[in-house]
Amino acid sequence: MRLSRLGRSALVYAQAFGWSVFPLAPHDKLPLIPRDRGGRGFLDATTDPDQIEHWWLECPSANIGIATGAASGFCVVDRDPRNGGIESWEALIEEHGAFPETVEAITGGMGWHTLVACDLPCCKLAEGIDFKGTGGYIAAAPSIHPSGREYCWEASSRPDELTIAPAPQWVIDLVGSPHKGKAYVHTNAVDPQSFALGAAFSTAGMLGEQIRPGTFAVLCPNRDKHSGGKDYDTSTVIFAPRPGQVRGTFHCSHEHCRSFK
Repeated sequence: MRLSRLGRSALVYAQAFGWSVFPLAPHDKLPLIPRDRGGRGFLDATTDPDQIEHWWLECPSANIGIATGAASGFCVVDRDPRNGGIESWEALIEEHGAFPETVEAITGGMGWHTLVACDLPCCKLAEGIDFKGTGGYIAAAPSIHPSGREYCWEASSRPDELTIAPAPQWVIDLVGSPHKGKAYVHTNAVDPQSFALGAAFSTAGMLGEQIRPGTFAVLCPNRDKHSGGKDYDTSTVIFAPRPGQVRGTFHCSHEHCRSFK
């Protein structure tokens, strides 16, 4: 059986670039294989061609997830124009100087994924800008966004024509700043009842799937003000705290919300 366009693209990412991939649900950003069926989210990501072929022969329309950080050798500056990402990016560039030429994609949400070579943890870089590093993942072209739009590589910045640039020192410094609220990277599933935010969202009936160890999709308390998206679409999540702490962290990508510890 012939692989779909999505399956062939997943194989290219793994074999040509060495990026670890895994299937996402069709037209979605959630892992295709939920935890109750043995899925582990980004921890399932692999470069094994046999496994990749199996996944996409089983579900030809599965979107493509690429594990960021250590798994693939790059991190991603994820800019969302709906939530102030353009203004925040312009302010960062004005303060720190031009960003190096590097591989870049246009997301299905009409934002940008800018790739940088480094191994750093996930964090919120600024309003409307998330940093996807070790412990995170992105959807990649030609995946289909929940809106129906396709992810695509920016024409002049494709990975087959341009090298991923090293992360500028100012990005490394910002990601390493203690006030950025980096999420602890858990390697095993976390019981949501074991930390305060998990228990609270569970009690309120607003807790979704554990999309990767220690990270849960939740309903945003202000979801009636959202301009788009759908419930549990991972734009709103909670993170389990590091060992020894009990609260956890809330993050919503929408402009009317704020991250807090």
